[in-house]
Amino acid sequence: MASFTQCDTDAGVLGTIPRVAASAAYPDGSPARVSVIERWFATTQPYRRVTTGNQVVSYVYGICAFADIASAIKSTNLDQHQICLIGWWIDPGTLLFNVPGSSLLTYLSNSKARIRALLYDPRPITTNPDNAPIAAAINSLPNGAAILDSKLPKARYGGTQTGISGGGHHQKLLVVNGQDGLIAFLGGMDINPTRIAQAPPIDYPYHDVHLRITGPAAVDVLKVFRERWLDHPDSPALDARKFQLSRAQVEQDFNTMAAAVSNPVTTCTEPSNKSPQSYYKDCQVCIGRTYANLQKFSTPPNTAAYTFINPPGGEETAWQLIAKGIQAAQRFIYIEDQYFVSRRLKAQLISKLREPLFEFLLILTQNSASFEWDANNFKNNEFPYLIPARNDIRAAFKAVNPRMDKWGLYYLKPSNDPDRAKWCGSYVHSKTLIFDDEYAIVGTANADDRGYTFDTEVVASITDDALGRPDRRPFARDLRIKLWHKHLGVPHAQVADRKAGLNLWKNPPPTAMIVDASAPEFSPLMGGVKVLSDDSNVERLWRESLDPDADLLP
Repeated sequence: MASFTQCDTDAGVLGTIPRVAASAAYPDGSPARVSVIERWFATTQPYRRVTTGNQVVSYVYGICAFADIASAIKSTNLDQHQICLIGWWIDPGTLLFNVPGSSLLTYLSNSKARIRALLYDPRPITTNPDNAPIAAAINSLPNGAAILDSKLPKARYGGTQTGISGGGHHQKLLVVNGQDGLIAFLGGMDINPTRIAQAPPIDYPYHDVHLRITGPAAVDVLKVFRERWLDHPDSPALDARKFQLSRAQVEQDFNTMAAAVSNPVTTCTEPSNKSPQSYYKDCQVCIGRTYANLQKFSTPPNTAAYTFINPPGGEETAWQLIAKGIQAAQRFIYIEDQYFVSRRLKAQLISKLREPLFEFLLILTQNSASFEWDANNFKNNEFPYLIPARNDIRAAFKAVNPRMDKWGLYYLKPSNDPDRAKWCGSYVHSKTLIFDDEYAIVGTANADDRGYTFDTEVVASITDDALGRPDRRPFARDLRIKLWHKHLGVPHAQVADRKAGLNLWKNPPPTAMIVDASAPEFSPLMGGVKVLSDDSNVERLWRESLDPDADLLP
């Protein structure tokens, strides 16, 4: 079972699997490979740019991502080094190597870098997640400055602005400028024990996907932090008190960081005898974000804004990248998502299912029972009415494809192998999309409408080398192979061919951790196999508060 107990096993095997030539991938006379890659990245907002020459590492196990994060932080051993951290839920006691003495706080305490952190503050509504301990820990360091950030859109109820925070700062990223230059991490993994726990509950560690980016795109990840830090009203006083820096000097701090050259960086996910320059070196990367229109959702209206968005308003570049990926896909889409309830995503996928040449849409999501279970107390449910929302999507897909031979929806179940279970948990937290084995999007944006329009999110979209050179490894395809190997428990070679791998989803081997969940489900809150529109009050609550599409609210 070494595949699930070592970080470098996937890469060692993937290096032996031949790359599929462009002519084989597109036998129907589709455009040349370079044209296919170029069309993934339509630009519709000024912020977005596509960079080339990036090295991207993907992680499908938390312990491996944390190991490389620890190495990056450890490289910050000079006063001029810097660390920038954004988190939705960060636990300072998280063990980055799952051994005593390897906590995140220990690594930060040993760093000589200037440390800045922006941490989601859900108070006064709730203390979950509670980022007060990590904020206090960083602020206690002589070289640390942390802000609990609640600059968010206000919720509406019954058509009225409440004055209560209705969104969440859900971005998760780390940017380090140390001995190896500029290194950026982003994706679905919060730095907390849920990604590495090797004890009950049995759904730990969460299944998730994360990225490490070096190259020009790391500067774009840094820009996400820089803009939010300089925008926040608490940062000037904090920079002056902790670092004795004026605003102009802080801006120069970020300029210095952005100018740092990325050196070739090793990774625990590759065999130690291989050069890091040989893997996924020439990826095209585009960073997308979600920011709500604070002017629209402030109390009173037009009293708040993100100053870095010009003209003032919101940003939906994360959604635009996802929508473009769906539209450009020709044969196949694979989605991993924790919630999978977005109505705007549903509309795009229905259009794709109607295309005669499109072959299959495969969705892996978290078991609905994790979110809606208590019929007697609405507040006890983590995501009320998620089940009728999913039923609505299932019904729409089946209406387009009654035979259900072009789509399938699945959950994970716990592994019955104790060693494998330590690495392969059954809780799906990933926010990942793969299109035609050519293009991948990984980030924090859940497939809900608030993740695309209302909360604060960040994603990275990646394609292979723009020139389509045959000696380069296909990033998106290899990521899919790693994920399917993890979920199905079969050798990588058995899922290298997408169609062969799909057959294993439809006819799972005994090693598979998957469960078909394509059929409609019983909703405890609505008392039956229902869709949202079966109750007009539930429908209104969903659209306005539970999963708002900010563009559709007045």
